Amino acid sequence: MYADPNASDTAILAKQKEVDTLKQKMQAKMVQLRLEQRKIFTPEQLTKLGEAAQKFGNEEATVKVWRQRVLDLEHAEECNTYRSHC
Repeated sequence: MYADPNASDTAILAKQKEVDTLKQKMQAKMVQLRLEQRKIFTPEQLTKLGEAAQKFGNEEATVKVWRQRVLDLEHAEECNTYRSHC
């Protein structure tokens, strides 16, 4: 919007306020997610999440840990179903 010569200061400020509100909502959701993680992850998983967060950034680390958790659960389910060498 900054590059649009027809955009008014009021319109730009309103859009920025909208973006700020959405960022606040996203942050609140991330805090809720972290609180939920504390309820279901093992202490070891929480440690790995913290290490990954430092390495990759919080959001990306959260996704990576959740993805690994899903893969672990799918693997365990497959082992239980097919009694393969797990």
